[in-house]
Amino acid sequence: MKQLFSGKLSNGSAIEVVEAESFSGKIEFAVKVNGEVVSISTVHVLRGESGTVVKTQSKNVKVTSQPSINVLPMPKQGPTLDDIRA
Repeated sequence: MKQLFSGKLSNGSAIEVVEAESFSGKIEFAVKVNGEVVSISTVHVLRGESGTVVKTQSKNVKVTSQPSINVLPMPKQGPTLDDIRA
């Protein structure tokens, strides 16, 4: 899989376009919004003819803003074996 584009939409949602080749030789492009695939396009070049077949499937995804998560600071040093006394 190869990433072709990544960025942010005007509402802050992450967007990504990726390309992959299937075992049958078809090229697929997927659009991901906030990590979820919302559209897949399959491109197949017809052999012996000058033509291309493109099939697109889409899926509706509700994009909502998530509340910010307060992350506790990590301790500077964790326990070691010296902390265990017999």
